[in-house]
Amino acid sequence: MNAFKLRIFLLIILFILLAGCNSDTTSNATVEEAHKNYISSFGWSIDSKLSEVSETIQYRPELIGNLKAAGIDLGPFQGKEATITTYLLEEKQKTDDHLRVTIFEVDGRIIGGYGSLENWEPGLFSLEGKERLVRDGIIH
Repeated sequence: MNAFKLRIFLLIILFILLAGCNSDTTSNATVEEAHKNYISSFGWSIDSKLSEVSETIQYRPELIGNLKAAGIDLGPFQGKEATITTYLLEEKQKTDDHLRVTIFEVDGRIIGGYGSLENWEPGLFSLEGKERLVRDGIIH
């Protein structure tokens, strides 16, 4: 009987520990003030943080070109370690699809960002293009 009670006790402890190890870190993630200021300088508002990753910028020329068209030139940063943070914006498309913004930082300094539209090809836009997106009837 003691072994049975011990097993139940250990299972309860394991359950409590696993419940506390929630892998969804972005739901409680705070928005960095510098990111908030950067995005708001273009007239956008952050709803929530979606992700943050660190990676070495080693992009193919096609991707570098697409991102440059969307307002960020990563060419000079090839081979550098970057922190890439993506946020969901409060603004929405007329279809109620979401808008996202991705910010790149190198050596703790914001080097730029771009926006993306759901269900659009290529779906990338310059953060400076909010007025155009409203005028073209893409966002509210």
